Amino acid sequence: MSDLAAGDPASVSATAAALTRAGSALAAEADALEAAYRDLGRTWTGRASVDVRRRGAALTAACSTTAAELQLVGTALQDLATDLAELVARARAVAERADADGLALQEGRVVLGYGIAGEADPARAQDRERGRAELQRELDTVRTLLQRRRQRLVELLASSTDALSEATSVLGTR
Repeated sequence: MSDLAAGDPASVSATAAALTRAGSALAAEADALEAAYRDLGRTWTGRASVDVRRRGAALTAACSTTAAELQLVGTALQDLATDLAELVARARAVAERADADGLALQEGRVVLGYGIAGEADPARAQDRERGRAELQRELDTVRTLLQRRRQRLVELLASSTDALSEATSVLGTR
């Protein structure tokens, strides 16, 4: 069962909270940095001042973008943690129902358990097969939902990486 909805919702949630806190702290620092550069322009004029303030504005923008991306990814991770907790619970419920019905989970499939399951009864065998097929559909649904959630996160992370690369690319130039 563990491979069906792999992941630790609590760890994902803790990571989400850490990213969100870091994003909030960085946003506050970016605001303070912006105010400092604005004040610098009031007391220091000239070409050197303009150059320093221009680079400061680029740094401030990069910090603001980074803060926003940290918060965005933190929110996405928190959403994943919530979904993951639900999907893990659903996968466990399938495993428990399968076990109660004399079925087993093997490599993502609901199969007949080993051993004798009772008297040879065609009606009971049909009921068991219907139950097995129902559990398999639920298991497939859990797997599909988890795969979609993870794919959305991967896409968001790729987009965030691009945004951060673009925002910070100006920092290394003069």
